[in-house]
Amino acid sequence: MTIYEKPRIRFVGGEIAYVELCDEISLNCNKRVHAVYYSILKDIDEGKVNGILEIVPAYSSLTLFYDPRKIRHESLESYIIKTIEYVGR
Repeated sequence: MTIYEKPRIRFVGGEIAYVELCDEISLNCNKRVHAVYYSILKDIDEGKVNGILEIVPAYSSLTLFYDPRKIRHESLESYIIKTIEYVGR
């Protein structure tokens, strides 16, 4: 079982980003998911990122619903990667 060094990010339907952080259901993985989740929420509250409408954490992944008119998927992908790097492993 692995916690990925880089997340697996898949864009679905132009408004959803599925971010897989691990291939396991474990406490360590879930702690990482929630650390990223709360970091993104903080950035939204502080106005550091626009266009993310909703975030749904799961055991080993996050699903982000976003407005493609406010944030392009390339920018969102870059933001997600930087946030995960900031939060750490």
